[in-house]
Amino acid sequence: MDKFVISKSDSSTNKKQKLQTQSDDIDELETSNENSIKSTNCYILDGQLFSVIKDDDKNISAQCQMCTKVIQGQKGSTGNFLSHIKYRHPANLSKVKIIKDSYKLKKSTNDSTLSLVNTQSKLPFAQSNRISKSKVTTLVFEYIVEEMRPMVTCEKPSFRRLIKGLSGITENVHFPDRQVMLKELKLKYFSYNCLLTKLISEHNYICTTADIWSCNNKSYLGMTCHFIKILMIDHLMF
Repeated sequence: MDKFVISKSDSSTNKKQKLQTQSDDIDELETSNENSIKSTNCYILDGQLFSVIKDDDKNISAQCQMCTKVIQGQKGSTGNFLSHIKYRHPANLSKVKIIKDSYKLKKSTNDSTLSLVNTQSKLPFAQSNRISKSKVTTLVFEYIVEEMRPMVTCEKPSFRRLIKGLSGITENVHFPDRQVMLKELKLKYFSYNCLLTKLISEHNYICTTADIWSCNNKSYLGMTCHFIKILMIDHLMF
């Protein structure tokens, strides 16, 4: 009969081991649930509708928060979970839509914030785009000459705002006035005159043509000079 009798000490030991095993299982389940929630980025598995209890390489097991039933599904697919709500809890479909829309809005906001931060980090400093005063003067002068604008153009408020916006200049000291433009015109004229004189003096024969026209009660005389550069056999015209 002794072999069929279980001592109280053995029974107590087995009971403690069983309780300890259950406690370990619960701790393991909670840890797995917490890690799975962190690794699963899906609106339906965020704990409001389903709570993840197991997450392996391909499949996910989650417990329904409305009926405690465990549903299994594949990673990247919410079909099984949505079907469970559709057929078992149809009254909560509107809640699913609200949670989904809220998740999309939150994700869109986070993506926009990240994109803005990345864009701002790539923007160059304003100081690197600033140009020198002499460069501004040269560009303004070339614009006035090529577009045949009056010298007073450089003093127009709208023109200065345009230059400020394009160059990043904030100080008015960088802007040339009419006196600066006239001085620049005289320097360019003298330089160009010297260039033409030198080119013409290097050739024995030249051909000139003249043209006269009027516009807005003003008369103009234009002359064109042609010559052949023998060494390179190039036809140049000024």
